[in-house]
Amino acid sequence: MLLNDETVDQNDIGIKFAPGENNRPISVLIDLKVDELTFPKIYCGKQRKIKENVKLTYAKIAKSELRMFDRRCGRVSKLFFTYKKLQTRKFVDAISINLRKTKNTKNVTVTQMLNRDYVNGLVHNDDAFAFLRFDRSSLAFWELKKKELMAMN
Repeated sequence: MLLNDETVDQNDIGIKFAPGENNRPISVLIDLKVDELTFPKIYCGKQRKIKENVKLTYAKIAKSELRMFDRRCGRVSKLFFTYKKLQTRKFVDAISINLRKTKNTKNVTVTQMLNRDYVNGLVHNDDAFAFLRFDRSSLAFWELKKKELMAMN
């Protein structure tokens, strides 16, 4: 199983694995066993054991695995995979929240999002870039930090 070379920005369907026979592709974000299936040498073909009543985020699981005395999860390919999955999850969550909180996007439908003029209107009003505020490498993040800094003076 290999990842596509394309990123989420370059295709409409996101990162998906090749499915088995008579199956549909599943997004990396939805598949709960994606780590175990992608890295069989790390997990030895066994699923992670997590207590049922404990609420863990993927970020907490990734931190725990990375900090283990056993350095198998410190492989470069695993680190990049985990980072990409965390970043994609944050983008999906931020876009969802942004669409719910913005004035003009209360009840957005799929047909509106597929309409190029509607999306261009969001970009023109800077509503489309607000979800990038958590990403340190984006202009929206540094614009927010600049506003916070100027407010201190």
